Amino acid sequence: MIAGVIQRLSVSQLKRHKLCPRAWFFQKVMRVPEPSTGAQQVGTEGHAQLEHFLATGEDVLGSFARAGAHLLPTPGPDLLVEQPLNGAPPLTARGIPFTGFIDLVDARRLASDGVLRITDHKFTSNVASNAASAEQLADADTEPGLQMVGYGAWALSQVERFPGLRTLELEHFYYQTRGQRLAASVVATVPAEHVEREWQTKVAPQVEAMKEHAQAARASDVPANYGPACGKYGGCPFMAKCLTGENKTMSLRDKLLNKASESVPLSVAAVERNAPELPAVLPPDAPAPTPVQTAPEVAQATEQPAPKRRGRPRKVAESEQPTDAAPSPASSLRVLFVDCIPTTFDGPTPESLTSYVDTMHRKVAEAGGVDDVRFAGSDSALGFGKWRGALAMAARAELPAPGSYVALGVAQSELMQVIVEALEPAFDVVVRGARQTGRQGSHPSRKAFWVLTKNTLYTRLSRNTAQNLMATFLIKCRNMRANNRHKKRIYLARDLKCPLQTLRPGSFITSVRCRSPVVCTNQRRIDDARRLRIVIILLSPQIIKVDRYRLVDKWPHTEQISFIIITRIPKLLRH
Repeated sequence: MIAGVIQRLSVSQLKRHKLCPRAWFFQKVMRVPEPSTGAQQVGTEGHAQLEHFLATGEDVLGSFARAGAHLLPTPGPDLLVEQPLNGAPPLTARGIPFTGFIDLVDARRLASDGVLRITDHKFTSNVASNAASAEQLADADTEPGLQMVGYGAWALSQVERFPGLRTLELEHFYYQTRGQRLAASVVATVPAEHVEREWQTKVAPQVEAMKEHAQAARASDVPANYGPACGKYGGCPFMAKCLTGENKTMSLRDKLLNKASESVPLSVAAVERNAPELPAVLPPDAPAPTPVQTAPEVAQATEQPAPKRRGRPRKVAESEQPTDAAPSPASSLRVLFVDCIPTTFDGPTPESLTSYVDTMHRKVAEAGGVDDVRFAGSDSALGFGKWRGALAMAARAELPAPGSYVALGVAQSELMQVIVEALEPAFDVVVRGARQTGRQGSHPSRKAFWVLTKNTLYTRLSRNTAQNLMATFLIKCRNMRANNRHKKRIYLARDLKCPLQTLRPGSFITSVRCRSPVVCTNQRRIDDARRLRIVIILLSPQIIKVDRYRLVDKWPHTEQISFIIITRIPKLLRH
């Protein structure tokens, strides 16, 4: 090949290009060296033994080839062994000559019956699973048929050498190299017209495609056949180069992704301080949320942070009232109800997530060449549990339209579970149903759920408790030690009655038996925490708003702050 112009081809190149055009580009155009394998060494030695035996009759067969000696024709000089394709006249397709060798051509029945047998020897680890069928040998759309149709087309071009040729016997002779020594022969008997038609209608267009691919400027411009081709024959030797570099993507990604995933993790660091707050999804009878007094923003210096001040937290002036951002309409949000059904909901009617899951499953299964991704074999790109990542990738790339969705039976469906976990960071509101396990004597019908939004967390409380709040706080923080080990500290309070204004970032409630809030005695441990997770369990319905930005100002050393608010709303959710 010179300057992207194909000078000659071979049948093995047709097979490589049929399997994966990009692999052929690496091998023949870029001339990337291909490492030899043990299987190739076994095949080379076996072919040399068979060539010498069929030409001379001397028994030099090894253990693999000897298993099929009784099925081979009698050695003699009339057998064409290792017949070259570039003889006079050579085999051509769209003006490009072919080179290569045919293992065996048997013309002993040509004069009497007009039959010519063409044999290709195959050394394989398992004959039963790897042998081709007779239908495949006669079809140029398949890899075995592409090779044998090419050999048959060469025979048809040798009119003077094979006069009266009417029928071709295309044979694959298999020798098993693992386990029991076995041999088998698969023969496809086809008329000469069939071979000529297959060569002109299927092979010639492929040669035109190869000529176009040879002129590509880079490998990423040549299509890749991701899937079974990557793991066939012990794995593609060019996979490392195929999956790296510009415009190179991982297995199945070209088939699954139409655009890059834009999912943002639900964390304080990923949210801009000027981002608009999203409204909560509340029932129609819920009162308007009362904004919490917030401290003015202070620009953080790039140098070392200022030392912490001891004593009580600074009180917020009454005149400092934040302005409410314009709420977004509920129809523009993505709301997901997991294992719960809304009975009173101010928004679009929720629809089942099952149809979306089925659509994503069909897309991934079609890209991987399987019927069900959960039962993908080891030779598939989705095998060994890789279908989970592919399904999550497809879901993040094609999010459902804005609206409300219900996902039921997540624990009983692997597909639904993977989809829900992948979509949860991308949804604006996620409502998760859960049964609350209380102490003995607690009400058996008590239920709880989580409400999370990207910027603000809301829950529903009673209208009669605007000043006092019955709540249980669970604060868990992990302290990073010098030896990179995490130590958990859990602070728990039960049935605490405190005014709403006292819920400030500096006020931590510890495990006490009284009904007044108590500041944590070991404040330094919480201030030095790298990760802080706050779980608030509200036992009475009312509106409460938690300002994340205020907490970030109070804890400059904390890398991640996450919240979970749990409350029971019998009128809103039902199992």
